[in-house]
Amino acid sequence: MKCPKCGSMNKAGAKFCKNCGSPLTQQKPKPVAQMTSSRAVPKKQNKLVLALALLVVLLAAFYGWGSFYYSKDKQIDRIVVKMQEPTKDLSKDVFTKTASFQVTKDSVEPLQKYYHDHPSVANELASKWKSESGEQAGKDAVSLQKSGHWLLFLPRYKLQVATYKPTVVTNHANAKITVDGRSAGTVKTSGKQYVQRLAPVIAGTHAFVISSSVGTSSASVNVFSDAAIDLSIHTASFQVSAPDAPNGSIYINGEKVGTLDGDGNKTFINYLLTKNMSLYVKKTDGSRSETISDFGRIISRDPKKARSNDDEIVAVNGSWVLKPEWNDDDADADASSASSSEDSNDDRDEDADSNDDADSESDDADESNRIDQDDLQEAVDGAWGNGDDDAADYYVGGEGNSSYQSIKRMHDSWDNADNISSYGETVTISKAHKKGDNIICDLRVTHHVVWTNKPTTNVVDQYVGTTLNDDYKIISMGHGSTISK
Repeated sequence: MKCPKCGSMNKAGAKFCKNCGSPLTQQKPKPVAQMTSSRAVPKKQNKLVLALALLVVLLAAFYGWGSFYYSKDKQIDRIVVKMQEPTKDLSKDVFTKTASFQVTKDSVEPLQKYYHDHPSVANELASKWKSESGEQAGKDAVSLQKSGHWLLFLPRYKLQVATYKPTVVTNHANAKITVDGRSAGTVKTSGKQYVQRLAPVIAGTHAFVISSSVGTSSASVNVFSDAAIDLSIHTASFQVSAPDAPNGSIYINGEKVGTLDGDGNKTFINYLLTKNMSLYVKKTDGSRSETISDFGRIISRDPKKARSNDDEIVAVNGSWVLKPEWNDDDADADASSASSSEDSNDDRDEDADSNDDADSESDDADESNRIDQDDLQEAVDGAWGNGDDDAADYYVGGEGNSSYQSIKRMHDSWDNADNISSYGETVTISKAHKKGDNIICDLRVTHHVVWTNKPTTNVVDQYVGTTLNDDYKIISMGHGSTISK
């Protein structure tokens, strides 16, 4: 046995070294490999546990972020921002139940235009959607619905938007239609009207344009129903008659539009009407007639029913005739000469005419008490804004009339309401009678209101004692009250 201190060899079993006297002990060999292995196992286990813990933390953080970012309220907030900004792409957040309608960035832009112009409506919808639990019935024009998932387990919300098929109505054949700048076909004939049922369009604000050989008509319409859209191109046929100006030139709104024939006549067919139209004629010698102002307002009416108090605008045999007048000396001389020749003929007929006077007086008395129902209906329709002219023209005193102001305030409030898409009135005359020079009648007015957030409503008002003068202009609308909603 070797001494561990001095290295001397000793006998086996000796307890002390014979050389240095140090104690001799027997040591067992150390299991090196086994000890190394027992220390390595705990390190691998710690790394695995640490990795699993880190993964759990990351998943928890990701779930927390996802639950917040994709929460119902946050999704609604992001959608509503896009709803009010047409430059943003809302198409990925929209679907419809109309298979033929393709949802694209451009096709949903009208929806965004509407809410851009009516932000309060969008904000009301956001509040409504956030307060509701579960899915909606989807009956509204725009509703919030669950549609798929985010990250496999978080509900995704989209807008279910209704589509409509509006009908365009105009008054000219072969008129071409564009909707939002894209061609939508050509108007077809249906009876006495020209109509075209359009392909589905999404709810929202759309730009409609009708183009024909005589002109164009356009309208920006909030579409929330299949209602008809009137795009009539307002034209009229009329004759200009100036016998004192043969071969003269005709000017409308300062531009030459035609030449009189040798008899001083010129007929215009389906001439495009605009506001504040004026007309005058120049003779070949350069002299100019007086201007006939705002004649378009009068000739837009049916010449068989309408009346004109203007000597320069008259209805002859069911057609409008414009008769320019001159104040120059030549015109006066011509008129005087013509008058003198006619007087001699009038004298010969005077005795015969006198025999008819008695009969005509009784006819005139009956005529003075007669009410022209067509003129009366036109007057009350126009007073409620259902005619081609400005409503104020149908009131005594125009815009200063108190009844006109009251109705205008009501219409203005509807025009400014974010949740009203469109409205109109149907006016029915229940009874009418003459009282002196005035006409007294009762009216039933049905207001048709198309809402963006609820079904269309019809409210019926009754007006008692509506008074018109003998020119069929409204003096007072009378006493109004609501009789049904």
